[in-house]
Amino acid sequence: MSGVEAFALACGIMQVISFSEQTFSVCRRILKTGTPDPSLSNRVQDLMGFCDVIERRCTPPTGSLTANEQKLLDITTRTMKAAKELKAEVDKICPSSARGKLSVAVIGTLKVLLHQRKLEKLEKAMMEAQKALENGLLADIWYVIVLPRPLSPMPNTRY
Repeated sequence: MSGVEAFALACGIMQVISFSEQTFSVCRRILKTGTPDPSLSNRVQDLMGFCDVIERRCTPPTGSLTANEQKLLDITTRTMKAAKELKAEVDKICPSSARGKLSVAVIGTLKVLLHQRKLEKLEKAMMEAQKALENGLLADIWYVIVLPRPLSPMPNTRY
């Protein structure tokens, strides 16, 4: 066996070990918590609750919305949709009854491995929507608080 062949064999063995470690850690998390990534589930829940509050506050009982409010409501709706899609995918992979059941954890692990790219894509879409929502909120805060103030002259300071 040449040096290149031995190196290729060692790399293959390391990939198998790495894949096995990842698989067992996902299975262990599903077994303990009932979800492949507890922090992701918490972030989705928090974001959905925050979007719900914004939707209720931006939807007046009568009258129309300003352009900024309508834009914020559109971004909130998009963010809520992305979060719901991600939550539905995670729930489909690991039902809420997965905690503590080895058979459900093993099946959930296989589903996570098969659907990993879709989960990553949905998480990325949710994070992008969340960033757009945060930017919209910051712009609205600036518009309401900073813009009405008269500009004060800059003091002569040396840096």
